[in-house]
Amino acid sequence: MKGGDEGVVGNIEKRRENSYRLRVSGGYTGEGKRIFYKKTVQAKNKNEARKELALFISEIETGQALFCNKDAF
Repeated sequence: MKGGDEGVVGNIEKRRENSYRLRVSGGYTGEGKRIFYKKTVQAKNKNEARKELALFISEIETGQALFCNKDAF
């Protein structure tokens, strides 16, 4: 396949100049609500944002990131 983000678990959304929002699904709560991890990063381009996403996913997997659900707090 050409291009794309094959194998990527999270989403990258362009916000402003050099700003991207990273979003990764973390499964479901006991009540069945989705768990999302979100983080805004500064990156020069989408390739740098992909690297930041990989680091963010590793933070999530090691338990260093907090999940962000509006109903969870």
